[in-house]
Amino acid sequence: MANNNSNQNGLSPKKFLFVSLESLSGDLAWQLTKEGHEVKAYIKAKSDIDVYNGFIGKVDSWEPHVSWADVICYDKKTEVLTENGWKLFEKLKYQDKIATLNPKNFRLEYHFPDKIIKYKYKGKLIYYQSPENEFCVTPDHQMFVKDYKGGYSFVAAEKIFGNTRKHIKLDCFWQGKSSEEIEVPDCQIKWKSGRQNLERKHIYSGFRIGISHLLAIAGFYISEGAVIRRWRQLNGIRFYQNYGVVLEIFKKILKEANISYRTTRKGKGEEIRIYNGALAKFLVDNFGEGTFNKHVPKWIKKIDNKNLRILYEWLMNGDGHRGRHHDFYSSKSLQLLDDVQEILLKIGLAGRTKKNIISIIKNKNCEPRLKDKKYWKKIDYNDYVYCVEVSNHILYVRKNGKPMWCGNCFDDVEFGEIADKLRRKGKLVIGGSIYTDRLEMDREFGQLEMKKYGINILPQWQFSNYDEAIEFIRKNPERYVFKPGGNTPSTSKGLLFLGEEEDGKDILELLERNKEIWKKKAPVFQLQKYVSGVEVATGAFFNGKDFIMPINVNFEHKKIFPGDIGPMAGEMGTLMFWNRPNNLFIMTLEKMKPALAESGYIGYIDINCIVNSKGIYPLEWTARFGYPTIHIQSEGILTPMGEFLFRLAKGEYFELKTKRGFQLGVRILSPHYFAKNDRELVEMYRDLPILFKKPDNLEGVHIEDIKRVEGVWRIAGESGCLLVITGSGSTVAEAREQAYSRIKNIMIQNMAYRTDIGLKWNTDSDKLQTWGYLY
Repeated sequence: MANNNSNQNGLSPKKFLFVSLESLSGDLAWQLTKEGHEVKAYIKAKSDIDVYNGFIGKVDSWEPHVSWADVICYDKKTEVLTENGWKLFEKLKYQDKIATLNPKNFRLEYHFPDKIIKYKYKGKLIYYQSPENEFCVTPDHQMFVKDYKGGYSFVAAEKIFGNTRKHIKLDCFWQGKSSEEIEVPDCQIKWKSGRQNLERKHIYSGFRIGISHLLAIAGFYISEGAVIRRWRQLNGIRFYQNYGVVLEIFKKILKEANISYRTTRKGKGEEIRIYNGALAKFLVDNFGEGTFNKHVPKWIKKIDNKNLRILYEWLMNGDGHRGRHHDFYSSKSLQLLDDVQEILLKIGLAGRTKKNIISIIKNKNCEPRLKDKKYWKKIDYNDYVYCVEVSNHILYVRKNGKPMWCGNCFDDVEFGEIADKLRRKGKLVIGGSIYTDRLEMDREFGQLEMKKYGINILPQWQFSNYDEAIEFIRKNPERYVFKPGGNTPSTSKGLLFLGEEEDGKDILELLERNKEIWKKKAPVFQLQKYVSGVEVATGAFFNGKDFIMPINVNFEHKKIFPGDIGPMAGEMGTLMFWNRPNNLFIMTLEKMKPALAESGYIGYIDINCIVNSKGIYPLEWTARFGYPTIHIQSEGILTPMGEFLFRLAKGEYFELKTKRGFQLGVRILSPHYFAKNDRELVEMYRDLPILFKKPDNLEGVHIEDIKRVEGVWRIAGESGCLLVITGSGSTVAEAREQAYSRIKNIMIQNMAYRTDIGLKWNTDSDKLQTWGYLY
């Protein structure tokens, strides 16, 4: 993470990797580059492909740049089991169901991939190759292993390199679909005969057959059977078997299934002939014809393990070999060997394929121990690596015919899951956690957690039925706020509506008129009781164990136009100050300290509230850097950002050095912000220059969706959010004066911004002071 050189602040330069869904973090990254740190940024949104060009280094994928700690994939020759059989990772599609292992009960489950991963990798791979097992993975790949007496867990391949005490898993439990009988359909054959070459036909009647009998016949057909043809038409099937128990049992099965047959003595055994075209066609259609073409169809491999065991036993009765220590099955059909390997997995065994033979691993050997160090290598690799993300995080993979259960790549779920995982591996991460992601994204969960930790919340009602909500308002006429609920994507949050009628008639009418549209965009929603007061947020940085002082108090201006008119814009500007813990913080955010510590969260978190003389009513969480909050906070933070972020990620406790007084930020927009779907308008403003009357005076200028081309700042991306201009001062008036004077230095065609950021402080501060929340 660091080297011995010093940057302009006398600090050791660090390396920072930014991973974000959209182009929001670039200004912070730019601040770090100006401090002399090395920065790389990954932005997922394709619409932001040119944002920050010329300001910071960007990468197409983040995984290879997290160093060895996050590169968790397989080499290009590893295969993965799908519902359609074995496939190389590079051949996978999102329509393929992947064989996964449920770690709670060790059951085999098929899941669609959440993500298919491929990227170029140059570095070392961990290669284990013994006669029994084989894998080739990146050093931090998650191996699913256990000690002799312990339970299974994920351990990085690097950490078990050369270890001879770890066991891997080869088997599983499989339930499958149960079935009693199968319908064999009619079969019609046609031929021509006689001097007049007349067409003749015959219909073999279909029949129902017990699944156990069918699978015994099918297994024996695959290994020992061949078709009988008459006039090139399927006429029946034949088997040859030496005298003995197997032959007698097979004839008994045919009798039980009411299938007629004829026998002919040949050498040391008998040939059994079944003249039944319906059965012959069914077997050929489903199990193939010819030594090189036999296989087991997908629908058969879905049945329960009890019946699959019958199929396996009759495969073995033909081309199998049962030895004292090892069993083998041989076939010239490579597809059949793959199918048998899958069947072995589903009946609680495992198998290794090599050329035309599959060696069968019995139950007691299905948790083999990794062997001597001579089987371990670290090899150089410069090619693509692959993986797939599934919900169970365990895949059935094989290399050179040797299968095993092994881990998959973990990727972002609003980045909380990946942040948790990287922290567990000792990586220094500032960002979400699974818990804090849910606090912010799931409104209902966020409110319930507040209540759980003793924070006062507003009355609210959850709905998934719009007609029930309409009836509720009619019976309880009040002023409400409509909020999309559940795991709310950012696109749906824009549907939030603040009712203005005291009897709720405005929201009632909106629900009645829009319910058919809204139920698709917000299937789960809240009605929250409206309460009047001052909207204010309190936040702080959290180091995984405790809050870093001082706290931040901020006042957002969320609507587009001055006077809080128009639609919500997320944020058009903010007034803030740093402070010692006050009643606002103590009665809300401080109560969440145990939950944040338990989740291991490291980063900024704040809680937005409505306050009045009766109490504090929290509304929602922000568990990440706020944008443009962090731009404005950097105006007031005196501690170098690189030092601050590094120490925060390490979990150190320290006190931030901040300016006294107030900081204020104003967001600058381009007209296409108001019409992002107007491609013509977006392209009209793309690449237009951002000019400065005094180019050497860029204090308080923070970048959003812009780029730098040959020294000229230009509009980039599609969002229309261009700059955040900040100012600070001992009073709000001084902070406003500095910020708006800096805006006068900027020349952008038709730029838009609010002119009233901070003006409400005069009245809001009096109320907050009177109610006792500020100090």
